[in-house]
Amino acid sequence: CFVIPMVTQDGSILLTMRVEEPSGTRWVEIGEPRIMVVNGNEAQVKVTSPKGTVYNISTRPQRM
Repeated sequence: CFVIPMVTQDGSILLTMRVEEPSGTRWVEIGEPRIMVVNGNEAQVKVTSPKGTVYNISTRPQRM
């Protein structure tokens, strides 16, 4: 999972996540969820792959 944070004008943090899983000899993107969070709050997303694997992702972004 790759996470790309972006601070918005109101100070919230927009997280764009790229979720990939292995498929044969390569990695395949299975989702690109986005979530807006307040600085310091936990963000949680759930992504289900076409194979039925469920990925629960949790992160707590903080502005520096």
